[in-house]
Amino acid sequence: MHSLADQESSPSRRRPRQSSPPSSSLAPPSKRPKFADASMASATVRGKLPEIIDLSEQPSAFQPHAGAKKLVIKNLRRPGNRDAQIEQYYARTEKNLDEGLSAIFAGQKPAVPLEKLYRGVEDVCRKGSAEKVYRLLMKRIEKHLQSVVLPRIGKPGGAPQVDILRNVLAEWKLWNSQTVLIGIKA
Repeated sequence: MHSLADQESSPSRRRPRQSSPPSSSLAPPSKRPKFADASMASATVRGKLPEIIDLSEQPSAFQPHAGAKKLVIKNLRRPGNRDAQIEQYYARTEKNLDEGLSAIFAGQKPAVPLEKLYRGVEDVCRKGSAEKVYRLLMKRIEKHLQSVVLPRIGKPGGAPQVDILRNVLAEWKLWNSQTVLIGIKA
């Protein structure tokens, strides 16, 4: 251990405190040198200084008297082929609707999602061909009722009336579920 006398005589590792006179109210001097002229500053210091901005000049990007710029649209589809694509879409939609009705009447799930079929019906109706969709639907319903439902209800001949009524009730329940899928509202 060091004695008190050794500590007083040995040099301290701490830096001596600089005391400022209490009468001076000036701020302590800055550690960074301030340059009056930017040309005197080094390149690194000048990089940190803000550039002088002249607000009297117009920005170079805005040139109101130069006119409109030409826009180039890439991958632009040519309008000549557009009408053929629209007709193909409506033909494909009609085919999908017919196949969807056949699948629903057969008790199967349509190959095309119902949402897409509903959207197709909306598109055809907006085009102005609602009567075409109506005729397609009525033709398919009549065909289904004549060829499938009527033979299942009752075979002509000696079937008891109770059995015929059971068949009618079963077909009615099936018909209601099919019309809900198709979107027919009673």
